[in-house]
Amino acid sequence: MTVVVIAEKPSVADDIAKVLGAKNKADDAWIGDDLVVTWAIGHLVEQKFPEDYDPDFKNWRKTIDRLPIVPEPFEYKAKGGRNRKVLTAIKKRITAKDVTEIVNACDAAREGELIFRSIIEHTGAKAPTTRMWLQSMTSGAITSAWESRQPSTTFDSLGAAARSRSEADWIIGMNGSRVGNTFLKGRRERTTISLGRVQTATLAMIADEEQRILSYVPEPFWNVTAEVHSGGSKWSARWIRREHKADENRPEYKANRILDLDEKEAVEADINGASTTTVSVQERPKHERPPLNFDLTSLQRRANSLWSWPSRRTLSVAQDLYDRYKVTTYPRTDSQYLP
Repeated sequence: MTVVVIAEKPSVADDIAKVLGAKNKADDAWIGDDLVVTWAIGHLVEQKFPEDYDPDFKNWRKTIDRLPIVPEPFEYKAKGGRNRKVLTAIKKRITAKDVTEIVNACDAAREGELIFRSIIEHTGAKAPTTRMWLQSMTSGAITSAWESRQPSTTFDSLGAAARSRSEADWIIGMNGSRVGNTFLKGRRERTTISLGRVQTATLAMIADEEQRILSYVPEPFWNVTAEVHSGGSKWSARWIRREHKADENRPEYKANRILDLDEKEAVEADINGASTTTVSVQERPKHERPPLNFDLTSLQRRANSLWSWPSRRTLSVAQDLYDRYKVTTYPRTDSQYLP
């Protein structure tokens, strides 16, 4: 009676095996008493390409009138190279007759769920499946996840979300790229136009912002400041417009900026005509909540602001802090709350 644990990558499998007592190392797994801890290397299964469904789709131009391509159902195939070898080894482990449970120890996120479920479906494994929800790689967190593992059906919604995202990427990418290369690319162009659900929308946002910056016409403005003396105190004061309302169509229009000459002259006249100014100070306590923890996006934004790090470097460091040093929780998440 054997339980097989599938981790998303070898380093995670090493940590799990160490905590659960699987001490004997094979080429493809750690072996313990009635326990096998094996690993994937990311996605081992991928969606078939249009030409896998129909060889005619190899010619993009001649089949453009057959778009959109929407497989029903979507079919998958093993990835090539080393991935195929790893998948074959996992299949041998999880389809063995003595296997009574297969445990999903892939990353606690949408992609981890898809990686595990695609392996199970592709290999045809029949043993019951459960989920270890690992959000930290400390010994205590691994033990807790092992002892509290739940049936895979508990995470069916997460699996459906992962599959929906994957299939939406395929539909938009495969069809959009064919349209783009057929109608938007010149015959002498050698580069391939790639369209995608996320990348094209993001590129459009960047292009719109760049166009806004390039078309910006700077406007002169004035700031009014004063040196204030009261008794033995001295400080600088800045004029701010009362009851100021921001205008999203005029981002340069701010509470402390004067854009109109008439308003500037009116403010100067008020200041020059004043003989006495009364200054009062009111103090009241203010309660401020502590900031939330970082998610990946806010961490990448802060690292870029402080050290000009690209997002890829921040992700790599965050992943090492999680995998190697065990000092942070799972980094590839949108959540800012502790598990």
